[in-house]
Amino acid sequence: MRLGNKFILVSSAIVIAVLGVGGFIAMLAYEDFQVRQAKAQSIQHADAIIKSTRHYMLKNRRKEIQSLIETVGQQFGIVDIRLFDDKGAVVYVSNRLNIGARLAPETLTLDAARLVTSGAGMRQIAVIRPVRNEPACHNCHAAGLRVLGYIEVILSREDLAAQIAANNRRSLLLLVGLVLLTSAALGLLAFREITVPLGRLRAGFNHIADGDLSYRVAVSGAGEIPQLSLAFNRMSGQLEEARSRIDNWAGDLSE
Repeated sequence: MRLGNKFILVSSAIVIAVLGVGGFIAMLAYEDFQVRQAKAQSIQHADAIIKSTRHYMLKNRRKEIQSLIETVGQQFGIVDIRLFDDKGAVVYVSNRLNIGARLAPETLTLDAARLVTSGAGMRQIAVIRPVRNEPACHNCHAAGLRVLGYIEVILSREDLAAQIAANNRRSLLLLVGLVLLTSAALGLLAFREITVPLGRLRAGFNHIADGDLSYRVAVSGAGEIPQLSLAFNRMSGQLEEARSRIDNWAGDLSE
């Protein structure tokens, strides 16, 4: 295999490895950023629901609370909204099929927003936020009670997963394009700086082998191979001079 081809193969392998690892790390970082952003937005969503129901809770208007939760629960991307009392029993729920559900105690020790998968295999984000006992609530609840209950908002993660998958596909295509462009640039560089100069040197040695000591190699640029070409030209010049002297000596001897 020619030196230029070896250079291209080795350089392309290094480029593929570096860009591949870098691209993979970048995709993981982007996915982590998207998930963290989605979690933060989910927590904001849950807090907004708590604020929206606060007025009705202070007035103990249960029908309005249930109606509001059902209305919000019909928005795109929301799977379910559940409002639990301080004992973990569901009080209000947007999906009436989940009436009777209870809040698992271990859930309260987990992150406020976490990634879960439903029994049907749907990817979701589950958010748990406490409903705190504010001073305005002390007319109905003891002041020493810190938390009146919990609200759980479950949102679909399918759109987020599709967005991440689409970004990964775009990143992969961009990575392939970068690899191809870089490999092509390295191939052109190797052809100009290695293959062509070495081809000239090879042709020069063939001329010397055939007895053409007047042949000189064209030299361009700077570096090891141009220096080798200069050395070849000096060698061929010295050989030509030596042969000229030998021819002269031979002529003198024949006289």
